[in-house]
Amino acid sequence: MGAFSTTCHLSSLEILLGDEVVLIPIKYSHLTETYLIYGSNDSCTIAWLPMFGTYNDFGNINLNKESECVCSSFRANINKDLMNIESVREKKSKAKFNFGDNFYLFKRESFDEVEGCEFSSDVDLIKRSKDESRYYKTDGIENNQDFLSYLQNGALIELSSRCVSRFGYHMIRKDIYDAMINKMYADKSKRVSSKISDLLNTEWSEEIYFEIGADKLGSKTLEFFNSDDYLTNKILYIVRLIIKAGASSMVNTNDISNAMLTWSLICGVYRDLGKSFYPNVRKHRDMKPIYTLNSIVNDHIDTRRKANIEYWSEENGYSADEAGRSEWDDRSKLD
Repeated sequence: MGAFSTTCHLSSLEILLGDEVVLIPIKYSHLTETYLIYGSNDSCTIAWLPMFGTYNDFGNINLNKESECVCSSFRANINKDLMNIESVREKKSKAKFNFGDNFYLFKRESFDEVEGCEFSSDVDLIKRSKDESRYYKTDGIENNQDFLSYLQNGALIELSSRCVSRFGYHMIRKDIYDAMINKMYADKSKRVSSKISDLLNTEWSEEIYFEIGADKLGSKTLEFFNSDDYLTNKILYIVRLIIKAGASSMVNTNDISNAMLTWSLICGVYRDLGKSFYPNVRKHRDMKPIYTLNSIVNDHIDTRRKANIEYWSEENGYSADEAGRSEWDDRSKLD
């Protein structure tokens, strides 16, 4: 089987087998182009903390060890409200009021396989949620690999009242992300990292639970221009648990801290570019972020093109036509 390729959501450069990537889980309402979400579109938000890994030849992600904890916390958050699980359905049916999240995995009509629902209509998905025969049989999403596969295939759905949301993810080439942070956000990275450390190492008291709210986490610590209430309130629960347990005793505190930092920085990058995940978006202040990203991408293209020209030259035995076809390739035999 040949390797699949995809496109970096930030730079539009190709992502191929073995490339390091930053994975951004997203939650969105029905859109025609679900992988091209620009500007102040209020239909999309970051659904969980970013993760890191490498792109594999099945078009999926092999997570780095330090991101397994982050993915597991996301999966646990879904499982506790996954309506496919009989005990969850029973619990919610007994509740007098149910204003919480309800997640679903539907199966294909004639096969016991998870069905991608990305392009299904909201009306159809609401009907399916009332038909338990269409629920994919599972006692919960058991591992991160399956979970990422469901996200990739657009199989995970959330229904809240009559509002339907879908889940997926975007990928950013890590070399592009790293270069952007180093050139534009190095100072912010150090500052936010310090604030996250201070927050997680706050001495616990009963009053702290109420003092550390969405504003403290979102705008004051992560420096969001416009705090993402959906995810901030989800992560706030984890932050409070870490503080209560004592940050020094939490094995994966560094992983959570790094994921929170990346969340902050990515929202900043997209906001300043005017190409962003809602609601962390505003009109960009000046042209510097756009110029910086363009210069990073152009440097990559110029370096690759020069290497291609040298490799596919007539001196190396290639024809002019062959050299011309390969001059602008992002990848070549050089890899």
